[in-house]
Amino acid sequence: GGKPLFADSADVVELTPGRFNATVLSSKEAWLVDYYADWCPHCQNFAPVWQHVASQYSGDSRVTFGAMDCALYMDFCAGIKVGAYPTMRAYNLPDAPDSAGEAGVALHEGDYNLDEEQELKGLIDAKLAALGPAPLTLAPAPAGPGAPATSWLLPAPAPAPKEISATSDSAVLRLIDAELALVYALRQGTATAAVRRPVEPPDPSDPLALGGEALAELVAWLDLVSRLLPSSRGRRDVAELAAVARSAQQGSGVLPRAAWLLALDERKVDLVGPQVGQDPAPYWRLCATYTCGLWTLFHILTVAAADPISRRLAAAAEDDGIARDGRRLREGPAVRQRGLEEAGVSASPTPGETLQRIRGFVENFFGCEECSKHFVATYDSCQFGRCALEATDGQGSALWLWQVHNNVTARVAGERGRAVLDPWPNLAFCEQCWGQVPGAPERWNPTAVFDYLTFAFVPPDDTVVGSGPLMGADSFFSSFSSNTIFVGLVLGGSGIAGILWWSLHRDKEQGEWFEVQDHEDNELSPISSSMGN
Repeated sequence: GGKPLFADSADVVELTPGRFNATVLSSKEAWLVDYYADWCPHCQNFAPVWQHVASQYSGDSRVTFGAMDCALYMDFCAGIKVGAYPTMRAYNLPDAPDSAGEAGVALHEGDYNLDEEQELKGLIDAKLAALGPAPLTLAPAPAGPGAPATSWLLPAPAPAPKEISATSDSAVLRLIDAELALVYALRQGTATAAVRRPVEPPDPSDPLALGGEALAELVAWLDLVSRLLPSSRGRRDVAELAAVARSAQQGSGVLPRAAWLLALDERKVDLVGPQVGQDPAPYWRLCATYTCGLWTLFHILTVAAADPISRRLAAAAEDDGIARDGRRLREGPAVRQRGLEEAGVSASPTPGETLQRIRGFVENFFGCEECSKHFVATYDSCQFGRCALEATDGQGSALWLWQVHNNVTARVAGERGRAVLDPWPNLAFCEQCWGQVPGAPERWNPTAVFDYLTFAFVPPDDTVVGSGPLMGADSFFSSFSSNTIFVGLVLGGSGIAGILWWSLHRDKEQGEWFEVQDHEDNELSPISSSMGN
């Protein structure tokens, strides 16, 4: 999570679970609460509307407006069945007995335009009517609909990622950001999915268990990432998590929440520790938000699935062996392939399969409901020529995601009333990307853009993120220009040569499982807080 959206508000109370119990549930007056995630673009867009409406009721003693950042308090939010952001709930209404409980009653699923504010006020007035007449004097409404300026409607700018050139070193930093987003999603996104798609029949003792479509999608997602992530150790760690989810799927068909959290807490992904699942904000290297980290992960996967990258990674993955039940396979080629088939994992996911799995992830595990709907609609309606792509068209699939990402960036900027920037990468970073190819309808060069994506998102060789913390001081970036940056990785005291984590010694002709011996005591350190987001 980042900064709560209402931390500086005089009209909206920023709630924690403890404060919620002490105020909302103990209050005689009505409460209206916006449950949001600070990284969610639509929550950011809706925040000024909620703030503006709250300010118009600031003199009304019948009601208090509140908000809770579910990015910080996911377990609480999931426990009261908040499965999408933003979600508005009403509490302590005399004509709604259920409103006295933790979950309250549904008020509205917000949007962020002027007409929506009027509709929202109508709903609130109807809810408050049961509490008696409004006070004779209310606070005057600040500038809003009908006023010449609509600055009240503009959300604060989201934290921007650091812009640096595409190099093998910056690709490692992007890989770390992708792994941060992955670890966060596996804890937070699975809770959201459990609320959206509860297990049938429901188990009151474990309301956040995963089953059915959500569990199947989790297994498929982890299998994909475990084959494509450009890091030996990262692939192994994710494959171990896939084995946990698959075992539950093939067993009872249900993955208990406690078992899943235990699996997450027992291991890292590369050097990304399980605490990142609670809050990745202190650890970002180039990104500043969860959404940026997710886009980075998606780009890495689509580029890695493209030929010839996928063949290199698939070969490296087979060389590593595949994790199953917490162990790794180190045998001859025939036995390795049998192990892959038994585990139900394709050695080399196609680009088409990669896009399909990204769609499934967004639909099931991404909490920003409007964002999810937009992405799924873009995919399903074949925008940007997706349906014309061959399943094996790696470059086309990577460029499709790139176009979607730039389109989303432009749309969100427009929704916030801000200038739409040039598509990424702009001319300063990739001049050849914007040289039009003769006879092509686009004003960008597909080959040049794909080459840039490859350099930007996938390190040149199978990557092992080092065993020591990355430098976190301001000086890490300050000594380099935005267009030419050399990223020095401080890997313990022994430098790049110290990146080997384990040594496996086994006769590869024997078909036995062999335990991994790792140096597991190293972990990614947070960036210095003075760097900011």
